[in-house]
Amino acid sequence: MQEKTKRSPRKIREKVLDKLYASSIFPDVFQMNKDGTFTFKRTFFYRFTNEGEWAEQIKQAIPGAKIVSTREVWHNWPTDSYHEVVFKVEEEQL
Repeated sequence: MQEKTKRSPRKIREKVLDKLYASSIFPDVFQMNKDGTFTFKRTFFYRFTNEGEWAEQIKQAIPGAKIVSTREVWHNWPTDSYHEVVFKVEEEQL
């Protein structure tokens, strides 16, 4: 019986980013957290979208992605405001 090898965290992150890019989703900040979740941030000056729309786009780009949390962080100018989506993807779904 052949045992399945685990991908490195870097390879998993790259695979997730590839799926987002293929769906024309380009985060301003993207990180893989130690607990296996991913944090997607997109800054805004004027709100043309909201964090719920980003969550739906992520779920369409990566079927099986589980949304952990969404939020909007608004700051007075000149500090950046952003939408944040935290999600989890099982390695088998990539």
